[in-house]
Formats: sequence, structure tokens, C-alpha cells
Amino acid sequence: MGIGEIVGWMKDKLSELTGNDVPTRSSATTDALTLGTVAMAPLDLFESADEYRVMVDTPGGTAPNAHLSWNEVDTLVVHARRTPSGQGTPLLTEYDESSWYREIVLPPDANGAKASAEVRHGVLTVRIPKRRTLSGKPIPVYAA
Repeated sequence: MGIGEIVGWMKDKLSELTGNDVPTRSSATTDALTLGTVAMAPLDLFESADEYRVMVDTPGGTAPNAHLSWNEVDTLVVHARRTPSGQGTPLLTEYDESSWYREIVLPPDANGAKASAEVRHGVLTVRIPKRRTLSGKPIPVYAA
């Protein structure tokens, strides 16, 4: 499934949740919801021997406004609300005043129950440790 198909699927799901009369912004990855605009947050995913690290760009996001959840199908859901800047009329912005939303499906060895997160300088970093598994014992297979 390509990124275009994923974005289309997310738009369809958002339309189902909010009704079909949801206006869409010019960006292919941004949807307007009933409580304002929500953009698909860009992210980086790193893997080490001990953990997965997800770094999500959330300009204007703060720790109290970041909401993370982990569901039963190894999916991390990130929703960060942007705090309005209130510093006058912007002359130039790289991002619209919007909240950020993203779902990331991780491998089965990710232990979301023990994840930790922090926001620093507009970047939400989520650390998800890997589950420790015992080394498997080989099982012999015999011909019948």
C-alpha cells in the first residue's frame, strides 16, 4: 500500500467519523475536523537493539496537549494539540495553526505498555522498549 492509498484511507475513515460534509484543505495530508484543522504529523522512526524511537514534528505542541495511546494491534496513536501563539498576525508560517495526528503501526515486539514520551522544541519523542523474549529452543521436525 503506497502513501497515496494510506492518505486516501485515512480521509475516508475521518469522513466516516465526522460526517461526509468535512471540508478538505488544499494539502493532501491535511483534513479539517469539527474542532479545527488536523494535519498528519511528519515523523521519523528509529530502531535499536533495545527500543523503537518515534520522533514526531509537532510545532506548537506542548506536553499537556499531547495525547498518546497504544491499542491491541500494536498501533501508537499520537494527537498533539497546538497551543495558539497569540503573538499577532503571522506574516510567514511553515505550518498552519493546526493540531497534529498520526497513527504508527509497530512490529509485534514493541512493548507499548512501557512507552515513555517527551516534547522538546516542537518534537515529540516516544520511546517504546522491545519485549524481551527468551531464545527459542529448536523443535525437531521428523518425516512421517
